[in-house]
Amino acid sequence: MKQKLFTFLLVLIASVGIASAQSGTCGDNLTWELNTETGDLTISGTGAMADHTSASNVPWYDFKKAIQSVIITDGVTSIGYETFSYCSSLTSVTIPNSVTSIGYNAFSGCESLTSVAFEGLTPPTIGMYVFNNTNNCPIYVPYGTKDAYVAALNVNNTIDASRVIEK
Repeated sequence: MKQKLFTFLLVLIASVGIASAQSGTCGDNLTWELNTETGDLTISGTGAMADHTSASNVPWYDFKKAIQSVIITDGVTSIGYETFSYCSSLTSVTIPNSVTSIGYNAFSGCESLTSVAFEGLTPPTIGMYVFNNTNNCPIYVPYGTKDAYVAALNVNNTIDASRVIEK
């Protein structure tokens, strides 16, 4: 009886551990991991994220409603097309200095988004409709870079300059 209880507890603990994280690849040298308990999606590695032809083709599609924050580590060089679009619970994202381009619709439809923070002194190339339907969330940029970011955001987007805030 004790052996069966012990085995049951081990299986239960293992299944809880498996259910609390999901992971995979999202580029040639990039991995993603979603902590389903906290809603944190971490993208790490080096290089470009894969582009997607629609929001339903991203590797974390089945978990989109669980994503609350996106953590992109330094070394990631691009954010692919449609990558985070329609992540309905996403509230914050920080984009590191290493990101040099953001594909179209990358954050489109993220209606819960309340904070986007860029860390780079030079704005990345920004595709069309990247922040479309994000309820005018503030976009934080490093001090002294507002004009450059406003220009980059307005190449393919209609971004009110008041959304861009120096930190």
